[in-house]
Amino acid sequence: MVALVALVLIPAGGVVTELTPPRLRGTFGSPNNLALVLERSIPIGIALIVSARTWRTPWTSVLLLLVGVLLATWSRGAWAGTLVGVAIAAVPLLKRFGSGYTLTGIVGFGAMATGALVAAGGDRLATFFRFGDGTVVSRLSVWDAAWRMVGDNWVFGLGPDNFLTHYRAYMRPESWREPNISHPHNFVFDAWLSTGMFGLIALLLVLILFWNIWKHARYRANGELDPYTFGVGGAMLASLVHGLVDHSYFLPELAAMFWVLVAAVVLLHRNNDPKCSPQSAGGTGSAAIV
Repeated sequence: MVALVALVLIPAGGVVTELTPPRLRGTFGSPNNLALVLERSIPIGIALIVSARTWRTPWTSVLLLLVGVLLATWSRGAWAGTLVGVAIAAVPLLKRFGSGYTLTGIVGFGAMATGALVAAGGDRLATFFRFGDGTVVSRLSVWDAAWRMVGDNWVFGLGPDNFLTHYRAYMRPESWREPNISHPHNFVFDAWLSTGMFGLIALLLVLILFWNIWKHARYRANGELDPYTFGVGGAMLASLVHGLVDHSYFLPELAAMFWVLVAAVVLLHRNNDPKCSPQSAGGTGSAAIV
């Protein structure tokens, strides 16, 4: 729905035209924020396609829509996160349909990405692979400021949404063009500065528990790989990879999606473990909760 709305809003100004090429932003203030939502949805879409028996074509159409809109956001962090998430979500696809079907999907995804890059021209493609471009330099400057903030406030942090208030006191002189940075563009720094050392530890513990539960939820009771578990894992991994250079948790929609993924992996584990759910003994696995 978010991707569809983003397309519908193009005539109404849902595009950032100050940049080359224009970037879709939908109802969000930034194209990156739209991409943050989409990157979590694409691995789930792959899980739905792998598990579907009668609705595979509609789900494939939805997935293509999500991928197309994600490419149109031109969010490099989201692209990287999505690729990693898709790699995890596609593992059951490889097992179930073989390398030929999976390779076709990968080639199709690559063709769409290449087409978008070619349509936008070579400048943007060159920028994507240029390590010294403005975005990368800006991130390094923000991380330097965030690290020094942590050094001064390592126990209790600065409090939620206070990064902007303190940033100017720590920013580098060469960062004068962007004095209004609202977050540290890294989920570790963000958690540390927003909630303090104890909040960061709590978040890391939740992530450790998530992946430990995910490891035990990968297989259904009948021994098959569970596509939903891999889709949820891919979505979480995509958010963490992108969260190394952008938001990952401290926005309402991202926090909600984070806890939905945590709840989902717990339910999948309970449903796939015969000790927890008698339904899974019949081999239905996670299909019972979808």
